[in-house]
Amino acid sequence: MLYRNVQSLSYARFSIWLVLFFVYSCALPKSNLTIDPLLLDVRQDRIKSHISFLADDRLMGRFPGKPGFHEAAEYVINNYKAFGLLPAGENGTFLQTVRLRTGIIEKNESSLIIMSDTNKTVLTEGDEYVFIGDLNNSQNYVSAPVVFVGYGVEAPHMGYDDYKNKNVRNKIVVATIGVPDSFPSTEAVHFSTNATKFESAIKHGAVGMILTLPGNSLGRMMHRYRDIGNDGVVAADGKAFGKNVFGSGLKFAAIVSWDAMKKIFNSDPEQYWIRYDKSAQGDSITIQISAKTKTSYTDITSYNIIGKMTGRDDHLKNEYVIYTSHLDHLGVGHPVDGDSIYNGAHDNASGVACTLEIARLFTSLIQKPNRSVLFLTTTGEEMGLLGSEYFTRFPTVTKENIIADINIDMPTLIAPLLSIEALGAEHSNLMTYAKGAATQLGLDIMPDHMPEQARIVRSDQYNFLRQGIPAMHIKYGLKTLDSTRNLATEIKDFMNHTYHTPSDELNESFDFTAAETFVKINFMIGYSLTQTRVRPFINKGDVFENENKAK
Repeated sequence: MLYRNVQSLSYARFSIWLVLFFVYSCALPKSNLTIDPLLLDVRQDRIKSHISFLADDRLMGRFPGKPGFHEAAEYVINNYKAFGLLPAGENGTFLQTVRLRTGIIEKNESSLIIMSDTNKTVLTEGDEYVFIGDLNNSQNYVSAPVVFVGYGVEAPHMGYDDYKNKNVRNKIVVATIGVPDSFPSTEAVHFSTNATKFESAIKHGAVGMILTLPGNSLGRMMHRYRDIGNDGVVAADGKAFGKNVFGSGLKFAAIVSWDAMKKIFNSDPEQYWIRYDKSAQGDSITIQISAKTKTSYTDITSYNIIGKMTGRDDHLKNEYVIYTSHLDHLGVGHPVDGDSIYNGAHDNASGVACTLEIARLFTSLIQKPNRSVLFLTTTGEEMGLLGSEYFTRFPTVTKENIIADINIDMPTLIAPLLSIEALGAEHSNLMTYAKGAATQLGLDIMPDHMPEQARIVRSDQYNFLRQGIPAMHIKYGLKTLDSTRNLATEIKDFMNHTYHTPSDELNESFDFTAAETFVKINFMIGYSLTQTRVRPFINKGDVFENENKAK
């Protein structure tokens, strides 16, 4: 049947394939003609069935460590086995154990005090500051002088370095949340993350870090860190890490209101910024800060689920293309209109469902691809990309042999899929592969239409990029053939009223024809990556190339 379908392709269609092959320089392999009929076998009913199971109320929102998550994990494993995937977790299983930790500050046993030669000011927790829990030391105390370091950004390859010519060793650094206005969108969100700012402070020997935001009165940050806590993942040696974990070098990290900053600066902070800009060096602030923290921990044992399809080429089979999709969601939470189960049908039952269909396509191939393919279903994504953070630090295969990550998170299947945004692909030559597959399917490629949402750092592809591994994440573009539809408005409405709410359920909002197209383009990109002899690479001079050189 496969041979007959291939032979029936028109000469014109064959010519298009041939031209595309040369245009994309090995991104589209010669054997693409053999997979074309397979793409016709993408099954919408299978995708819908997977979502129906994973987003069912009985799974109670798939929160890590809860029975619903374990049932969802067992469902994924059973499908992996049915497809013929091999276990690629630990000890010959499909599982990689991931220990998640949440820390809550003990408010009554923690304090932040400003001390000068003549005065002592005790700041008010909750109104003027909030600590970020230390997930590595339950109790800490430090008293040290303070140095202002602008944004706390170290990006010498961009001609910007707040730490240049500053001695912050054994001092507490004060930095403004954010980055200079001149930074491009990806660099802006990358250097704005707590993790990046913590790393620079630790690298230069600081013992504490205070972050502030002009005009900010703590608000949502207070609720996040004071009431919910911060999350990390724990390595085998007992050390916690993650994007909200500041490591053993810093004794504390705090977010301070703008009004409280006036007490630290003993002047209008805006005036201090003016002096800082003029000096390009900053100066020590003539006070000391004493910080005492006590953090209580809760640990959860969860799992990444990993299946493998071994490639056929004697050399390339030791290299891996990875598909990631996160299994977890928010569990049971605050009721909305009487519903307290956060089902996560779009986020990310749909992504896991599409990944399972992609795995089925790969295992249906008559001829295996040259490279091996890993299917990594992660835990703890909603807690701060923790499952992928753990895997990229401690992969179950040789890290140097991971050539690319294709992340599938919340496809947002709410309209015909006519264009895509290949988030992260612009940092590597993966954009070539994305363009090649999009052209074959008649899809347009658009730039990120909502860069302010910082989506590049908010899903699992970010951890691969941080490790210098090319990674991408396909999202909806805004093209529509219906002049009455405004996809930008529809996506915004989805984000405001469905995303991370109990109303994210399997309903009539899903467009399963779009799901079929979504599966096809992600499959085609991954298949091309398995076939090419050219290894993907991060672009020379890119922020993620420079970040990895600096490590």
